[in-house]
Amino acid sequence: MGPHDKMRSRSFVGAALLLLLCLLSTSPSSVFAQTCEIPLSTPTDQLGPFYIPGSPMGSRVGPESLLSDPTKVLEVTGRILQGSEDCNPSDAVGLAGIVVELWYAGDPDEDGNYYQDDEYRGQVTTDSNGTYSFMQTFPALYPQRPLLHNHFRLSLASTGEELLVTQNYFQGDQVGYFSSTSDVPWQVTEVAIESDGKRTIEFDMYIDLPDVSPTNPPTVDPTGISPTNPPTIDPTIVSPTNPPTTDVGDCKLFTLFLQRAFEWLLALLGIGPICII
Repeated sequence: MGPHDKMRSRSFVGAALLLLLCLLSTSPSSVFAQTCEIPLSTPTDQLGPFYIPGSPMGSRVGPESLLSDPTKVLEVTGRILQGSEDCNPSDAVGLAGIVVELWYAGDPDEDGNYYQDDEYRGQVTTDSNGTYSFMQTFPALYPQRPLLHNHFRLSLASTGEELLVTQNYFQGDQVGYFSSTSDVPWQVTEVAIESDGKRTIEFDMYIDLPDVSPTNPPTVDPTGISPTNPPTIDPTIVSPTNPPTTDVGDCKLFTLFLQRAFEWLLALLGIGPICII
């Protein structure tokens, strides 16, 4: 091997070692980030032609004459959660101060209208855990779309910004239900029936709000943010003015070990030592 060949070999090995050290210095989470086959994110769905802004405030939706009959009632509970690519839903953070609007097809009026102005609409705001609930009448099937479903629209209570429009479908073997064997993630839920005939479902919705994590939960007051009610920020959040602190002791030892191993390998190859700047 001539002098020029040895120089090229040294340059190549040096570049390879430098690249390896750069990769090791990269945050492990950015290199080996865990992703789910189905991320925690509720899909958007059509708003439909029957949405009316400004639904009545309240969790009881539908005529009281029907809500007094448990066999006509559907109780909807759930949480609004911070979505992510984390595979564990139990790690999701509940979001406070989210307005949840609900509307659906009710029993038709004398003119055959299934969606009546305010009869089958309501809205609530999530609590500190991101929880919401409705006591509604069970949706009706209508000829134009024979599929049981609820409509939802989410927005920020503080600003009115729209966050999500979606629909919730029911799973089972009854008419108007999704088949029990169908797989529509995050939008289809099973309907449970209690001893008095009341039906219940749990429907969690996952949305993406910036800067929300388990170590920096949302602190939005449902009544809204104002100069006298500013948001509180978790000091553990990383930002340009609050950079993360990293213990590099173990990393330095590991890097030194790799450097010594490569020097040993180079000596075996007869290439000689190299210097990495």
